Amino acid sequence: MMMTFDDDDAIERTARAMIDCSLPKAQWTHAAHFAVALWILRHRPDRVRLSL
Repeated sequence: MMMTFDDDDAIERTARAMIDCSLPKAQWTHAAHFAVALWILRHRPDRVRLSL
């Protein structure tokens, strides 16, 4: 089953659930990982650490 996001609010809810460790493991899909990473880059740059 492929996870999709209907709108930005769904991505934000997933991102916040991941950040507060309440996202169920079954919902931590490749799509969720990608969406959350992009959300964090845009909305929480303070949480981004680059190792170059």
